[in-house]
Amino acid sequence: LSSPSKHAQHSSRSSVAALSVMLSSGIRRLAVAPRIVSVGSRGFTSSLVEPLANVPPAAGAQAPANVQVSTVNGLRVATVGTQSPCGYVGAFVRAGSKNETPEDAGAAHWARHLAFMSNPTSTMQQLAKNLESLTGGMIGYHTPEFTAFSAPVLQSNVPEFMPILLNMLRPRCLEYEFNYRHTKVVLDAKDIEKKTASAQAVRSAAYRYAGIGQHVVCPSHRLTEVNSEQVYQHLSLYSPSRTAIVGVGIDHDYLVNSVSDALATSTTIFSEMPTYRAIEEGKSTYVGGEAAVLGSSANTTVTVAYESSSIGGKDLLVNAVLQSALGSGDRYGLNTGRLGQNVVRAIDGITSACVHSEQFETTGLLSVSATGKPGSSSEMAKVLVAQLQDLAAKPLSEEALVGARLSLKRNLLNLCPRETSFRLARRALLDIPTDLSLLQQIDSISAAQVQSAAAALLKSTPTVVTAGDVRGAPTSAQVKSW
Repeated sequence: LSSPSKHAQHSSRSSVAALSVMLSSGIRRLAVAPRIVSVGSRGFTSSLVEPLANVPPAAGAQAPANVQVSTVNGLRVATVGTQSPCGYVGAFVRAGSKNETPEDAGAAHWARHLAFMSNPTSTMQQLAKNLESLTGGMIGYHTPEFTAFSAPVLQSNVPEFMPILLNMLRPRCLEYEFNYRHTKVVLDAKDIEKKTASAQAVRSAAYRYAGIGQHVVCPSHRLTEVNSEQVYQHLSLYSPSRTAIVGVGIDHDYLVNSVSDALATSTTIFSEMPTYRAIEEGKSTYVGGEAAVLGSSANTTVTVAYESSSIGGKDLLVNAVLQSALGSGDRYGLNTGRLGQNVVRAIDGITSACVHSEQFETTGLLSVSATGKPGSSSEMAKVLVAQLQDLAAKPLSEEALVGARLSLKRNLLNLCPRETSFRLARRALLDIPTDLSLLQQIDSISAAQVQSAAAALLKSTPTVVTAGDVRGAPTSAQVKSW
């Protein structure tokens, strides 16, 4: 590249100088006398000590409007208001991997993928075109208990989008579509297994590979064995009584009318699917145990999990406050709660620690985990369990209790639309009250309740999962004896 001419250089320097003069004069006109604001033993200088004129104070954080739930031809329709101009709409079905048997393992995973192929009203190309024009990107995902298809949608597009969404629940499952989608299912299974290997190992060990403990993704030996009859058999669970249409930031009556109109124009959506046999609900009984995930990292990660509250359980909020009190942290970032203050900061070799919970229909898990130097799983497990033992031995201080309550409320109010819709659908399908009074209930939870919840967790048989370098991994019985 040629060098700029002297004229160009001079012109550039002149422009920069002129801009500097303009900025300096503007700042001088806006500036006020600075003051020193002390922060601990340090201080900083600020010239922005006076509010700008004619600018109203910012409104405080507002909770979403109360949840509304209606029934349309047996279908649950639930909405919650937000301050966003864009809505979020999804179909949630109470069917997942826990409903599979060894003979049709992987059917839930394939059903989710085939929903993006052809259906009674659209070819694969037409469906893709419609989703691209009406949504901000459709996402399909499934858990042990639920399958969901959701997307950000403008409110004006909801009536046109609704029949497309409902017809996705009735894929045609043509033979060539299995071949076409095979590579994507394989890559999706590998990606999910890589990201959730430890979480899957915890569930499998906790429930002994039954019900919730079954693998969420299609097992590798079943990738070419799943056929249309098995997927149809799983799709027979996609009935109105097991399905909820959820809108976040969508007017409730508007969504109800859109669902009614879609069902009126597509009367066979829930009537064409044959039922091959009655599918029993997968039984999930917490047992506890241990497992190892080899080769995932050169370091060691240990997770200790206990049976906790189920969805709608009477101790659900108490355990949620307990989770907030435990907090999380890493060596180079923000450290909150006991795990951040007493584990990460206090013990060399531990780089991060966190707490995680999963609630299911009939059971739940609360787990604490830490990552550190190779071969340190037993040492880290002892430190993690000690935090729960300390909570069970003496109540939280008032300061720690207030902080845990505020953290929980903040997390509930700051849920993304996808997570909000998923929680709303689960509660609607399980007939659990969905009003936001739980935000007020959080303030009534006492330190004694949190102490009792910690003691109850420690009474259950722990599930211990070690990942990476698994040398010296403790057993469930060893952790229980501590």
